[in-house]
Amino acid sequence: FPEKRDFFLENAGIFEMGIPGNPLEPPPYQLFFSRRIGIGGEDDDEVIPILGGARLTGRVGGQTVGFLNLVTDEMDDEPRTNYAVARMKRDVGQNNFVGWMVTDRRDASSSNTVAAADGSWWVKPTLNLKGFFTRSFTSGEGGDDNSYHVSADYNTDFFSVSASHLMVGPEAEADMGFITREDIRRTDVFVRLAPRPGRWGLRTFTMFFSGNYVSTVDGRLQDRSVNSYLSPEFESGDNIGLLLTKGRTVLDEDFDLADSIRVDPGEFAADMAILFLRSSPHRAVVADASLRAQRFYGGTLKGGQATLSISPTPQISMAVTHSLNLADMPNGEFTANVTSLRLGYAFSTKLTTNALIQYNSLDNSFSTNVRLNFIHRPGSDFFVVLTEERGEEDRLWDLTDRGLALKLTYLMRF
Repeated sequence: FPEKRDFFLENAGIFEMGIPGNPLEPPPYQLFFSRRIGIGGEDDDEVIPILGGARLTGRVGGQTVGFLNLVTDEMDDEPRTNYAVARMKRDVGQNNFVGWMVTDRRDASSSNTVAAADGSWWVKPTLNLKGFFTRSFTSGEGGDDNSYHVSADYNTDFFSVSASHLMVGPEAEADMGFITREDIRRTDVFVRLAPRPGRWGLRTFTMFFSGNYVSTVDGRLQDRSVNSYLSPEFESGDNIGLLLTKGRTVLDEDFDLADSIRVDPGEFAADMAILFLRSSPHRAVVADASLRAQRFYGGTLKGGQATLSISPTPQISMAVTHSLNLADMPNGEFTANVTSLRLGYAFSTKLTTNALIQYNSLDNSFSTNVRLNFIHRPGSDFFVVLTEERGEEDRLWDLTDRGLALKLTYLMRF
């Protein structure tokens, strides 16, 4: 899930190191993921009190620097913990850089430190080479291992091609980061063509072909896939896309997919087809929808998602989203519905409010988040945030949590 807390969002790009995710998968490797701080507990979604912290970011000559330190209080089985990050990037020429980064999480009985180096080099305006190397150090047994990533990306308006390789050691740990999978070697290849026909009302006709192969470090297959994508974009801004995937996936351990539905280990087909439909974002009413069908751990998964966004005036915004997934597995089936409503209103350039209301059928939960933001001076804000959670088993309207938060920020320039 994305970070939403302003303290971590401001200048967050300085602390980025790793590989970003995409609409179809989470990030394979991120050295620093701020939701590791102040969110956790027994259910991995509790708010852990932050006693205090500080952040320093900026530019010094040709260097970008960032320092972050926070302390969280003890809660349930979570001890009082200190989180620290140090980051520096040195400019080399106009567009290149080399850098290093260290993350450190420690409490009275355990610690995890990860040291990393990275760099990016533009051989020419269309060709970029980049990579990183990390080493983790963990108190106690295990947790000490290497990870690295290298990539080459050639990109023009008409044609692009890229190749990358990621290795994450079996003992690699990043307690302040996000590693989707340890003990992997992953190779990706991507080729894109985007001609501009200049006829039939088409702005571009994008085609891409990609493939990836994932194995354990000692060579056992985990995943492989070949993908193709076709997408005409019209001069109006409307867009249609079709993604086809042919693949296999290996499951080493069983797990519970839903209540009373267990998936056993084995090798499974992972074929998939997704149809995307998007209207121009420049309209007052914008529609975005997708339909999906795939082979899913020996069964099938069918679903879709649709979003309708309305902005009748510059001050008002509204978006309704509904997603539906129907899973038919060898030992059971289930249906998952998630419906959300986002509302926004700007009283003025200094005072805005936003609301998010969401229903999840699997958890039978109903959540509300309302935020009022007053910019009392440029770069300084006052927030009022109200949150509420309802729903427990078969009692949807039972109140399970309610909170009110006030936050004041004040920017001083020297």
